[in-house]
Amino acid sequence: MKSANNEPTTARNTPNPIFAGGGDELLSSRKSALSPSSSQGLAVSRCCESHHPAIAAIPAMNRMMALMGGPGKFNARLDEHFRGGHNQHDNEPSHHYAYLYDFSGQPWKTQLRVREIADRYYKNRPDGVAGNEDCGQMSAWYIFTALGFYPLDPVSGEYMIGSPLFRKATLDVPNGRRFVVSAPASSAANLYIQSARLNGRPLDVPIVTYAQIEAGGLLEFDMGPQPSKWASLWRGSPLPSFPQ
Repeated sequence: MKSANNEPTTARNTPNPIFAGGGDELLSSRKSALSPSSSQGLAVSRCCESHHPAIAAIPAMNRMMALMGGPGKFNARLDEHFRGGHNQHDNEPSHHYAYLYDFSGQPWKTQLRVREIADRYYKNRPDGVAGNEDCGQMSAWYIFTALGFYPLDPVSGEYMIGSPLFRKATLDVPNGRRFVVSAPASSAANLYIQSARLNGRPLDVPIVTYAQIEAGGLLEFDMGPQPSKWASLWRGSPLPSFPQ
């Protein structure tokens, strides 16, 4: 929901947990460029804060977790973000937020949150997509999420795994190949991944790559009604460093 001046209404209702310290270092340079005496600066500042840029730094998730005090505190901030009603899915900059638990050792929360968002914001009716479609982004989020993975960082060639909505989905990929996603027990209750296999081999990370999809194959999920520790040991690789 948005107010008359096009600002998300829920962003003002409860304190924004992302700005309760920890992420401020990353934001200081952005905020310093905004003049408090400028109406344009204030407008941009409100827009940025309502979108929680502290967890929008997609390529630097390890650095962001470190600034926030580690994965535990990072997860606590994400929990507050969702529980406090800050997640404005129809505003789109937060589309990757639910998938961030994959980076911080709690992928079962990614599985729960993406299912909640898919159920709340998408309906099979003429007005079934919330907000402005914006060249297909709202629908693209749902299509990827329904398949069970999402391009959180598109340039990485990696798709973060969520919770497949379909029991079986088949993608036609180049050179006559097919990539099949199989989750025969998937249902509204069985939303948690218990184990996974890629081409018959155990998959213990919450990632499938573009190259793996393009090559064709079979991605299998065993689903259940209770959270599991599947893929909880994975952590993203740190950013590379280069000599000055």
